[in-house]
Amino acid sequence: MAKISYIFTFILLQIYLVSGVKQFLIVDFNNNDNVTEWREQSDTLTKSGMSKAALVLLETGLSRRAVFFTLLNAQPNGGGFAGVETDMQLNLSNYNSIALRVRGQGKNKGYKFILKHKSGKNEDRLEYCHLFEVPFGDYTVVKLPLKQFKPYFKNKLVNQTEPLKLNEITSIGLRMYGSDPSSQKKQSGVSSLEMDWIIALG
Repeated sequence: MAKISYIFTFILLQIYLVSGVKQFLIVDFNNNDNVTEWREQSDTLTKSGMSKAALVLLETGLSRRAVFFTLLNAQPNGGGFAGVETDMQLNLSNYNSIALRVRGQGKNKGYKFILKHKSGKNEDRLEYCHLFEVPFGDYTVVKLPLKQFKPYFKNKLVNQTEPLKLNEITSIGLRMYGSDPSSQKKQSGVSSLEMDWIIALG
């Protein structure tokens, strides 16, 4: 099973990537035995939050992938979020984008990819986010330029702050959002995101 998944991942990467493009495999869900290092980060951290998220592995006869499930109970003002994150020490200073191979299902299409870098207390850390949409149906590769990640603090865009320290990334995360300052989209309900891999491209 593991050998088949490894070959499957290798073929997919070679089909997608253009020869000569620098690449770094951040997460290979096709060959992960578990995803227990991913922890939930949803709005239940607040008193009024009622959303839920989970990341699980799905195995079939030929492949293995992760599924990010979200139940988003948005507030009347559109607030609310459901997400997961994992600690990971990364140096992305030699890369210009992050790519994910994904397939979306359910009610919502809008997600955030989140990076955090080394700083002070965890509760005070800024989040650097990139919004993206996943069409329903076939698998697609979503490409997120690193220079387009924007700083947030408690779901509010921050105008003046330190730039993202690409050489000192400490965690990555995924989030389904109810609303966002940079988008007119309002979301709620149940959704899922299947994922094969997350890579950095140079």
